[in-house]
Amino acid sequence: MNKSEANFYKIIPDKFPKIFPRLLNSVVEKGNKLVILAENDDSVQKLDEMLWVYEQLSFLPHLTHKDELANESPIYITTSEADNANSANIIAIMSKSFELKSIGKYDKYLLFYNDDSARLAEMRAKKFIELGGVCNYIMQDATGAWVKTGKIT
Repeated sequence: MNKSEANFYKIIPDKFPKIFPRLLNSVVEKGNKLVILAENDDSVQKLDEMLWVYEQLSFLPHLTHKDELANESPIYITTSEADNANSANIIAIMSKSFELKSIGKYDKYLLFYNDDSARLAEMRAKKFIELGGVCNYIMQDATGAWVKTGKIT
């Protein structure tokens, strides 16, 4: 059995609304389903709006825990870690209060940080490794390409 994997993405806060949807699009294009774990209903609404308007001529299919037929959507936004209505194999953790207690429910965990939240990312990475997972640390270079950094920077 493969180990669960966590990708820690360093993203500059003002670039997040453009980068996050593109990252999700690449995940879905590979045939994956994704759950986005939001902090609260306000965060769900903001993420929902972000995915609707991120590019003028594209649509990123998604539903929230308030929508019907969520099981048919490749991207599902919820506030509950236990809620995997679309049978996703990847989870994007947007909740600052999320506590990693176990891994294995998902093949891949996507976590995001910036300079202000690097300490939280380090604690989550340490816990993920303690639970038997593998961590990757990724950031964009000057050209916008994703590069592995080897640690939280």
